[in-house]
Amino acid sequence: MAAGDVKLFAVIGLIAGYPALLPVWCLASVATGVHALVVLTGRMKWLTRWRERWMASGVWQRILQWRAGRVGLPYGAYLAAAALVVR
Repeated sequence: MAAGDVKLFAVIGLIAGYPALLPVWCLASVATGVHALVVLTGRMKWLTRWRERWMASGVWQRILQWRAGRVGLPYGAYLAAAALVVR
């Protein structure tokens, strides 16, 4: 968790209450873990043809422009989604 994620987690605790923090953290961690597995699976050599086709698509090019070179997983987004599910 980076500083922004910790601040978001604190705000979630403030709004939803202390008992909601553990389920929110668990759900967000599982969702981020699944995302990481999808990313790692996409890097496997046997998926090269699919990956090249996906990277040439217009959707992927827009995603790259939107991310502007940033690397990482959107843990804050998963925290927010988990907070909505738990609350």
